[in-house]
This record gives sequence, C-alpha cells and structure tokens, in this order.
Amino acid sequence: MSTVTAIVSAYYAEEYIEGRLLNLIEQEPRPEIVVVCQANSVEYTTAKQHPVSIITTPDIPTIYHAWNLGIEQAHGDYITNANSDDRLYPGALAELAKVLDKNEDVGISYSWVDIVETIGGDPVSRFQWSEGGFDKLMGGCFMGPFPMWRKSLHDEYGLFDGTL
Repeated sequence: MSTVTAIVSAYYAEEYIEGRLLNLIEQEPRPEIVVVCQANSVEYTTAKQHPVSIITTPDIPTIYHAWNLGIEQAHGDYITNANSDDRLYPGALAELAKVLDKNEDVGISYSWVDIVETIGGDPVSRFQWSEGGFDKLMGGCFMGPFPMWRKSLHDEYGLFDGTL
C-alpha cells in the first residue's frame, strides 16, 4: 500500500486537536502527520509522544496556504486533509488509499460522511457525496471534508491558490 500524509490545520483547534491526532495515530497504516499551527500556540501532548511534524506560522494563513505548507513537507504518495474536528472510522485511510492503489487513472478518492452531534457519538444522519470528474469539480467541491489525493497531482497542476 502507498504511504499517506495527513495535514492538520490546527487554528482555533485546542478543543479538538488531541482527539484528532489520536484518531490519525490509530489508523492503519499509520499516516505521516503534519500539523500546521500558529507559533506559540498550545502544545500538543500527543505530538510529543508520537512522530508528528509541526510547522508553525507567525499568523493564521488561509486554509489552502496552510495545506500548501503541509504539502511541501509531505513525504506520502497520497495526501489527505485532516480537519481538527473530524474523526475517521478505523481503517478509513486504508480504504481511501486502496481506491487510488487499484486505479491509476483516479486522482482523488473520498467517502460518505456520517454526521454526529458529539465526537464519538452515534451517527444521526449520513451525507452521500455525488460522483463527478474534473469539470464538475471546477464548479464546486463535491468530495466532502477529507478527500485523499495523489501528491503527484501537485507536480502537474501546482499547489492550491493560497489566497482562498
């Protein structure tokens, strides 16, 4: 299986970051974790106990600029953003990577999302994202909160627009 880098943009995330990092560390295979946060922000206990790369910024950048910082440091074949307040089911990253491993012509994989009222709570509903290609993507995001994509796409298309 290919390697995965999870980028966590951790601004205003003190309430969620420990749970997010533990959720990623418990994934199989364990992803490389890159946290992008503001300098002098809260220290994360989990980051001291497990290998987590931390990139600090002097201010709070846009989400896409933060992701770009993580992408530039990423070593994984695949990248996923890991929002601080989201959690993944066990094995979720492996399932997303499996789709890319088996389909060389696919650049991005994503999944349906269960909605919970509290972290760790039972799902109250499910959001099923539609399928689509590049043209549909140019009209708006239909992939949900944690897609996984090939890092090599950035070689071809460049990084995200950091002004957004």
